[in-house]
Amino acid sequence: MNPVRHFLDVSTAHLTPADRLCLDTSALAGIRGELCCGAMPHGWFVHADEERPAISGTLWALMVEARGRGCDYLLFDADGPVLPGFPCFDWEAPMPSSPANPAVLGSAT
Repeated sequence: MNPVRHFLDVSTAHLTPADRLCLDTSALAGIRGELCCGAMPHGWFVHADEERPAISGTLWALMVEARGRGCDYLLFDADGPVLPGFPCFDWEAPMPSSPANPAVLGSAT
């Protein structure tokens, strides 16, 4: 196994409000989360799963794209590039809230 791993740098604009909540919740939950990811100051670093977890079709398509490019991870970055062929979403839309995640409730509008 090669100890060097690659990541696909991609814009956070590709994430819906529900995707952002999923990533925030997973990052806070650690190993108990739906995804293996970490929150960064301007985005998330996410393992591109080989088997589909319970995530949106858009987030899954980005994982498949990363894997297809030989990447094990995605870096969702506010300044990352927009990938042609993938939808972009309005970040002004309110984030859904979850009673199970009080840290996210403070960021909901």
